[in-house]
Amino acid sequence: MKRGHQVYKGWLWMAGYFLLLILASNHSHGYSFLDSFLDDIGIGSWSKEAKTGWHITSLISIPLLLLCLYQTVRGLKERYPRILMIMIIATFICSFVYPKFTEGIF
Repeated sequence: MKRGHQVYKGWLWMAGYFLLLILASNHSHGYSFLDSFLDDIGIGSWSKEAKTGWHITSLISIPLLLLCLYQTVRGLKERYPRILMIMIIATFICSFVYPKFTEGIF
């Protein structure tokens, strides 16, 4: 595969990673957009009543986040050798900033 094409795919995987992170992260109301979506289609975000059991949103989002992270690092590591550390730091920053950011919107 051509190097430019691999970098382009790495950027696409990164965009998917952050989109999924935003959809799966709790906002200022204490639940995520994926939780709301699962509740709206009648599945529910928890496997048992009263928020006990398995959190279905996490079972979906964590493997997808890991896949996107792996593919991003794989596509961009030659051009950006510290991409894994940058992605991890950006994930923590996004996790702390996103709920505060949504307080102003909702």
